[in-house]
Amino acid sequence: MTIAHLGNYPPRACGIATFTENLFRAVGTHRPDDDADFIVAMNDADHTYDYPERVKFTIREQRKADYIKAANYVNSSGADVCMIQHEFGIFGGPDGKLLHVFTDHLRIPFAITFHTILKEPNDGQRAVMCRLGRDAAQVVVMSRKAVSFLQDIYHIPEEKISLIEHGAPCYEMEARDALREKLHFKAEAPVLLTFGLLGRGKGLETAIRALPTVVAEHPNVRYLILGRTHPNVVAHEGEAYRDSLIEMARELGVADNLEMRAEFVEEDELCEYLTAADIYVTPYPNEAQITSGTLTYAIGAGAAIVSTPFWHAQELLEDGRGFTFNFNDPADLARQLNRLLGDEQLLRATRERSAAYGQTIMWPEQGKSYLAMLHEIAQDGQPTAPDADQLRALRRLKFPAATLRQIERLTDSTGIVQHAKYAIPNYLEGYCIDDNCRALITAALAHERKPGSRTADLVDTYLAFLFYVQRENGQFGNFVSYDRRSIDHIGSDDSFGRTVWSLGFFLNKPARNDQHQLAREMLDRSIPHIAALRSPRAVAYAIMGLSEFIEAEPSAAHLGAQVVRLAEYLAGLYEQVASADWQWFENYLTYANAILPLALLRAGRYAEDPTRLRGVADATSAFLTAHTFRNGILEPVGCHGFFVRGEQITHWDQQPIDVMLTQLLHLEYYAQDNDLRELNRAVTCFNWFHGKNTLNVEMYCPETGGCFDGLTRNGPNANQGAESTLAYWMAYYSLRRVADRLSEIEVRGSGKLIKVSDMLLPDWREGDFMS
Repeated sequence: MTIAHLGNYPPRACGIATFTENLFRAVGTHRPDDDADFIVAMNDADHTYDYPERVKFTIREQRKADYIKAANYVNSSGADVCMIQHEFGIFGGPDGKLLHVFTDHLRIPFAITFHTILKEPNDGQRAVMCRLGRDAAQVVVMSRKAVSFLQDIYHIPEEKISLIEHGAPCYEMEARDALREKLHFKAEAPVLLTFGLLGRGKGLETAIRALPTVVAEHPNVRYLILGRTHPNVVAHEGEAYRDSLIEMARELGVADNLEMRAEFVEEDELCEYLTAADIYVTPYPNEAQITSGTLTYAIGAGAAIVSTPFWHAQELLEDGRGFTFNFNDPADLARQLNRLLGDEQLLRATRERSAAYGQTIMWPEQGKSYLAMLHEIAQDGQPTAPDADQLRALRRLKFPAATLRQIERLTDSTGIVQHAKYAIPNYLEGYCIDDNCRALITAALAHERKPGSRTADLVDTYLAFLFYVQRENGQFGNFVSYDRRSIDHIGSDDSFGRTVWSLGFFLNKPARNDQHQLAREMLDRSIPHIAALRSPRAVAYAIMGLSEFIEAEPSAAHLGAQVVRLAEYLAGLYEQVASADWQWFENYLTYANAILPLALLRAGRYAEDPTRLRGVADATSAFLTAHTFRNGILEPVGCHGFFVRGEQITHWDQQPIDVMLTQLLHLEYYAQDNDLRELNRAVTCFNWFHGKNTLNVEMYCPETGGCFDGLTRNGPNANQGAESTLAYWMAYYSLRRVADRLSEIEVRGSGKLIKVSDMLLPDWREGDFMS
């Protein structure tokens, strides 16, 4: 097993860098013959460091392209698993959102250590943490309190959480008396120590205000604050904060008892300080500190500790390993310090208990725990080798060259025309917002794959159409005649829901800033109307749009609650109607059926407990699958009669839009569960377009780049209108994105490595699927 580590790394001077280095070495302790592990280091801004050879790649925190390149490097490196160190301040974008760019492009399982877990996160922080928790194979935390936070606040399941305490260094230390002499500590002067990067909000003022009372009983006491000022503080105010602490001590008459050393000491030297000091003081001003590396180091060094009862301290100082004092209470701190300094036996016993516990959390032991976890997820994360049927399905994945000819043929300066006579635009039927929404999604997918002026121009056209039909109150009209007259003032709920989906989807794809700005304005104006939707499909489309918007914009995380309310409405419909033999939301299956379970799957990402939503999605998806997948092909519910409860299902006339949405449903299952059976079903859906259907006829027309309007009992409907053609290309680009990822995965099976790209099609030519 080869491990790629992502985090800060020395010589960058910070706690995460030290942690990453210690973990790298601790894991290596148990694998001395494996030198393949490597580091991907985070750089602050455009700063560069003189890294050791084990750092193989670096990421500039605000450069999105660096995250993609780093992921590609890891994917091609032979690494089996990635270990990420997470702290909000080290990754770029709002609330460190750019880390998602790395994890989204990563093709191997990853584990992540959360160094900060907020009890009251803002919407963006919560969204980032929830998504990382969802995507990670395992999440590591360092305290019991952190485990409960991940479950209660971020809804990460217990089985996905590993509790591995912060490691403590282990060094052969000299005798205390010798160390005190080495560090110039006077024999008769008890030393209080606080270590760490200086910055406001660490409670140092409380410790200095306690000094006069301590000095009154122990005149020779010395309070040593060891550490440089945090670089961010220096950048904003220089050393003004350090100077203010010195001035405070002078005003209190204890300037001679305070020493501040502006040094970032290495671990071995820090352990010397911790061992030589009499008491380690941690005066954090509030409880919101889920992990403290400095406190762990103090425990490991066998220091006597006096600390505020912040979350991590409450656990580390159990069983007499230290003492706590009230937050922001100098008098209580002074009382605890005087108690320990005045009782040599108590001080010694406290140090002994601290040292005994420290032996259990030394880095070699913690490295062993990390290694066992990484072995497990690396093994679990390997894709299962496809069986024979799946392999045959994958081999049939052959795509025509991407062409937007029919879409461009149907598009003029107003928008995309609804219908066609054969492949010729039928201007008599004019335009509708439904097709322009699908066209916006398709153009966004095409532009994402191959950016260019053609696709950008199409996006302009479809956005302009949506803008034209949006009313002052945020609602949308639907139909527009060929002479650009609006036929209806307000469209249907379903057309409104599709519009929300298209705008949210587009905002989650690359585009020009002005295009995104217009889409965002239209979506913002429409959102107040979503709560009034009652049509199940309209609700489902709105869920899809809002979920895409939340992924694109952290400030939209608050909309997750609305997504869940909409999903609960759908689940409620199901529970009112469903029975043992009818697992559906209504007493009939009509059109676009797959969008309903698909929306519930997406909504589960934002539910505190997704069990109910996932259960309904699974039940209805299984019901739909049982009635539409037969003999290795897809036979969607036909629009010529639909499927009414208690009656016979009809499979005529089959609509391309149903095929596309069914494919999206199974791709979502595949994305969430990594189940190749779901990918196989998605492939079966796409093959419907290329002859694997009830009549074994091609539905895609390579001459025009269009798709026939439906499969009737007499063959394809010869017209190639917007809905059908757009359905084909939405299916094409959606499956092609997945295939690009698959081509980079190696499947372990039968004792050998097989490239999925080799399994799919051995004779791809330029213009085919993987070109």
